[in-house]
Amino acid sequence: MGDQPGGMFSWFRRLLGREGPRPRPDDLAEKITPTPDPQPEHTPTPSPEAVPDATPVSAADVVPAMIPDPTLPEPEEEELPDWAGFFTSADNLKAFERLVVEELSRRGDEYRYSDGVVHAQVAGEDQSWGMSNLGQICAAAPRQEWPRIITLHFDAMTRAAEQRSQIETLLKDYTTAKRKLFPRLWEPEQLGPAAENAIIRHDIPSLATVLCADLPDVVQTVPPDLLARWGVGEDQAFARAMDNLDQISTRGLTPIRLGDDVELLALEDMSFFTASVALRIDDFHRLRAPLGVMVALPTRHLLLALPLHSASDVHHLQHLISVALHAEARGPGSLSKRVWWRYEGVWREVPYLIDGNKLSVYPPQELARLLGGEPDSEFPNDPDNDDSR
Repeated sequence: MGDQPGGMFSWFRRLLGREGPRPRPDDLAEKITPTPDPQPEHTPTPSPEAVPDATPVSAADVVPAMIPDPTLPEPEEEELPDWAGFFTSADNLKAFERLVVEELSRRGDEYRYSDGVVHAQVAGEDQSWGMSNLGQICAAAPRQEWPRIITLHFDAMTRAAEQRSQIETLLKDYTTAKRKLFPRLWEPEQLGPAAENAIIRHDIPSLATVLCADLPDVVQTVPPDLLARWGVGEDQAFARAMDNLDQISTRGLTPIRLGDDVELLALEDMSFFTASVALRIDDFHRLRAPLGVMVALPTRHLLLALPLHSASDVHHLQHLISVALHAEARGPGSLSKRVWWRYEGVWREVPYLIDGNKLSVYPPQELARLLGGEPDSEFPNDPDNDDSR
């Protein structure tokens, strides 16, 4: 299963032009406190998804004039709701909401829109669908494509709701189901009530690994009672799900050049389980480095990595964070703003804080020792970006 078409990855390629300029720390002036992301497609939710606001465009510099400027001041832009910051303007949001309402009106009284959530009744069950993912896809596409994207989205969501009611038939036995099993990563807050009837383990700090089935039109969490009916244990089911990631991991990594001496490696794919390939990151020979590898999982469709071949590579972490924040804000399928360090088979989260134009990174104790620094201290300044010189 994949997202609807509409050029949703073109922004990523434009942003990461192979020979683009190196981002500076002041490009990172965004709020990075992790916030709940869109609810899983299968989970009814009564409230809109929380999506970080996009960075506002700064005003043009004021040019002194010898005579009064007769131009009237621009009206203040309406503030966007949290779930819709990626639209960047109230005009874009209003156009999107108008098209959603028009599409729902064609589908009948069973569908209604309210504050970023569509409420529907499908196959006799009430559904609540957040509009953040659909909005992110539209925001990355030309506006003339929005009606088609919106129609395709609701066609798929309706089919998905119908398939959920048939899950026991579609996954009637383990022989049928095992080829459809995949692990999917979520931040725990994203799961909401779905966590109560899901099979979950924790492989990466601050993320939940959830056993899912990839059906034609929906990614469905596998409930514990279905696993019991198959007569299969959780370890066996997760092992098969991990093996199925071969379908994605064999597609290889793409180098992303940022200036002359900075290279990130990316795995980008339409699959909902692309970020889950992080669970098998040790399989990638190009990511094996003496000091481990830094990893970001900004969306379900994207894995970003920075191998640490020497201590100087740590200074490039600012570039990984910058690209990851852009990707998470744009979506679709926003997953996490967090960054992790994988070293000798162990995952550790790397906390960071952005305050104004300053990025502060607090390395795990083990990494600080490897670099010859003091535990619980910040990373030293990048000598190439030391404003004190």
